Amino acid sequence: MRDTAKLLILLLLVSCSKNTTTPTDGTSTAIPPTATATPAQEVQTNAEPDLTQEGIVVQAMTVAGPNTSYLEMDTQGKKIWIAVANMGVKTGDKIKFSTKDAMLMENFNSQFLNRKFEKLWFVQQIEVIGQAPAPINAPKQ
Repeated sequence: MRDTAKLLILLLLVSCSKNTTTPTDGTSTAIPPTATATPAQEVQTNAEPDLTQEGIVVQAMTVAGPNTSYLEMDTQGKKIWIAVANMGVKTGDKIKFSTKDAMLMENFNSQFLNRKFEKLWFVQQIEVIGQAPAPINAPKQ
């Protein structure tokens, strides 16, 4: 069941075709067509015990098409990237997530952002420290 949910999140993120992105400063930028998975991308499901990652958001980018936020967070000096349903997280917010229900992808190419992520966690839910956990957003049909 968890693997099915992870696959659905991945498909949602790479299959939407709206072509705008909204940086956290509120401006909008045209972007290339949908992101696609390439054979070079490796998907790793988490067989490790539940690990909580906590840190400060140092960069936040929102893609309107799949309504996804790409967040770079500093976890005690180590920077990691996560992708999660957009919930208005901004630079400076302290967040945490569990790796238990997350999927790590290596060499992920985002055509929405026109960049390649060496490692990117696809996360189902994050918590902004000091706020209630964010709900998992189901896609609108």
